[in-house]
Amino acid sequence: MRHLLTVAVFASAACATTGGPSFASYPMDELRALGSQAAWDELLQHAKDVAPSKRDDEWKKLVEQAAVGTLAAQAPESARDAEAALAHAEQLLKAHPALKTAPAFLSARAELALKAFTHTYGSSRHSAGDDPWLVDVRRYVEKDAVTPGLAQRFAKELVLGRLTPSVAFPLYRLALARDGAKVCAEPELTTVLMATIEDGAWAGDVKEAATTCWAQVKGPLVAGLKKGEPRGLVRWGCKLIADKPEAAEVKATCAE
Repeated sequence: MRHLLTVAVFASAACATTGGPSFASYPMDELRALGSQAAWDELLQHAKDVAPSKRDDEWKKLVEQAAVGTLAAQAPESARDAEAALAHAEQLLKAHPALKTAPAFLSARAELALKAFTHTYGSSRHSAGDDPWLVDVRRYVEKDAVTPGLAQRFAKELVLGRLTPSVAFPLYRLALARDGAKVCAEPELTTVLMATIEDGAWAGDVKEAATTCWAQVKGPLVAGLKKGEPRGLVRWGCKLIADKPEAAEVKATCAE
């Protein structure tokens, strides 16, 4: 019996020392109060101190509101600030998985990223292969399947104008997968597809995208093939158009 009592005393002391969970010590009323005070950091700090059985829709709403508030407070003015802000957004997703489908949070995350990536661009190495900055941009977009038009917006506002159009193709490929053929109406997509055809990159995916958006692509492609230049467009464009009715219009070029 003495042994059991000793074990119990040590167990109790261990919990006190390590700060074991004490959900009942942090009621929802306190979390509501933090929300009313816009004390977002403190609210997030204590959100998981609320018992799991009490984490209802109101709790989720408070967490999302606090997460949005902390992102809105981020105002990166340098690459270092931007990297910290992006890391903070990712930490929030990791700590609160429900935010992965929370529209308001994801929208705030997207707006923050559009500002932050403009700062990190200049401090990143850019190469003909996998561009680290571009890889980060793609991964950031891939984690958000909720925000409408996200992939094409990142392509237009971050990639195009900074890098060659063809490297924006993976973002437009994702946009087509998420939003369908309506993306074809964006003039930037035709520019990206034509550049990617010329480069000969992602051949299978490009053919699929060009077929989906054939009404927009066929005119520029046929015109380019009739000119017989640039050579990359002729080489890869002739393969792409071979099974299309328009192949007859460029037979002379593609027979060379």
